[in-house]
Amino acid sequence: MSGLAITELSDVYSLGVLLYELLTGRHPYHYQSRSAHEILKIVVETDPDKPSTAVEQLRFATQGIITDELGLNGKSDSLMRNLRGDLDNIVLMSLRKEPERRYKSVEEFSQDIQRHLNGQPIIARRDTL
Repeated sequence: MSGLAITELSDVYSLGVLLYELLTGRHPYHYQSRSAHEILKIVVETDPDKPSTAVEQLRFATQGIITDELGLNGKSDSLMRNLRGDLDNIVLMSLRKEPERRYKSVEEFSQDIQRHLNGQPIIARRDTL
């Protein structure tokens, strides 16, 4: 989209989008019935919400109906707590606009997810830019 070469860092980004969708039930960017130009502008110029924020917004916007349909059955508070912190940071690091600020490889991305699952410190940190 930005005219940069497609590399493994593009794969990291794509996997980050997929993980975001799996964790939240929605795409990281908000666009509906917009032109290709508008979608490109949104993706290039805006940052996605943290996954925990996306789940909270989804629950609020649907008064809990959607989160129940996703099989959460009142567990969206627990999901938000689990996403806050490490998982938010892992996903958002994979989705950074600047490829050089993402995980250096799919393997590094995978290892950070595994460290989180094992209760070990992760390398992803909240974006400070």
